[in-house]
Amino acid sequence: MPLDGCTLPQPQEKAASGLRLIRKPEVRALTGLSASSLDRLELAGGFPMRVRLGPNSVAWLAAEVRGWIEARAAARGGRAGTAGRATPQGEGRMG
Repeated sequence: MPLDGCTLPQPQEKAASGLRLIRKPEVRALTGLSASSLDRLELAGGFPMRVRLGPNSVAWLAAEVRGWIEARAAARGGRAGTAGRATPQGEGRMG
C-alpha cells in the first residue's frame, strides 16, 4: 500500500480511462507505419505527441493513437470494406 494511503488503479482501470501507454513497436504494429513515418507525422502535427518517460524512452497514450486510427478510417468516406484501394475490385488484374 502506498505511503499516502491511496491505492493505485488496477491495469484494467488505467486502460478504461485511456491512460495506458504504448511503446513505439506497438504503435507501429497498430498503425502500420514505419518509425520514420511516425516521426515525420508527429513533427508535422499529424500524429499524437509522444510522452517522455525518461531520458531514453517515450510512449504514446493508447487512447490518442486509437483516436488517430479511427479518424483516418472515418476520413476514407463511405467506402466501407475497400481497405483504401484506389481501383475497383478486379480492375487491373491480369489473367
